[in-house]
Amino acid sequence: MESTEIKGIAFVSIYTDDFEKSYKFYSEVLGLKKQFDMGDQACFFEVPENTGLYLQGGNKTVEFDDQMMRAAFVFSVESASAMWEKLKAEGLKLI
Repeated sequence: MESTEIKGIAFVSIYTDDFEKSYKFYSEVLGLKKQFDMGDQACFFEVPENTGLYLQGGNKTVEFDDQMMRAAFVFSVESASAMWEKLKAEGLKLI
């Protein structure tokens, strides 16, 4: 059976209402290198240790409630299909 061990975080998503300001912060202040653009309001930065940072603009700042997503992250695993089978076996329901 393939391993389902989590190897790390593959990328982090940042949603912002001011793409240009956020882009300058991550590129000029933190020194992250852009890997590629994803339209005119989104890009993907390269982060050391095989991690990435996805930046998306055009998002209004809103008040959060218990039903809203506050953050998104993706684990890096050896086999996504093996992990999916393990999660289903543990009773995970896709929503």
